[in-house]
Amino acid sequence: MDFNLLEEALKNCDMELLEEIIDAHEPHELSSAVPLFIRHLRETEDPALRNTIAVALRDIGDEAAVLPLIELLNHPKTLNNRGTLLYALEVFDYSAHLKTIVHLFLSGGFEVQATAYQLIESMAGEVPDEVLLAALLQVKEQLNEIERQQALHSDVLELLYNLKLK
Repeated sequence: MDFNLLEEALKNCDMELLEEIIDAHEPHELSSAVPLFIRHLRETEDPALRNTIAVALRDIGDEAAVLPLIELLNHPKTLNNRGTLLYALEVFDYSAHLKTIVHLFLSGGFEVQATAYQLIESMAGEVPDEVLLAALLQVKEQLNEIERQQALHSDVLELLYNLKLK
């Protein structure tokens, strides 16, 4: 593998060259490039490049990708571009990061919520008790807030109907 060419493609956000390099190699052949992929995953501001790297890391399957993916999922720069990062986690043991996954389920848009749901549903790893408890509390707090808002909305709805009757 030509690391200089890969580095050039990553530095220049040359998606065509990067995809050509990735497609020309089996995932196991790219495993020596994991540190390079992770460095650029963390550094890039380009969502397309980040997504391509995340999918490549998913295909390679090196657990070293988990923490950088979690860090990016928590970073504001990925606010509207988290679906692929979540998708990339699917093949890894992310059970220690359940709190992040649940937070994204509760706060994300449709794609993020759906992907986070799938990750929670397919969890195979052993979840530490404290991580599971924190996740349960997150969901319970959100449900309590939804119930509060539902009651308030019902009250406003009734007030609006009563305006018509006056």
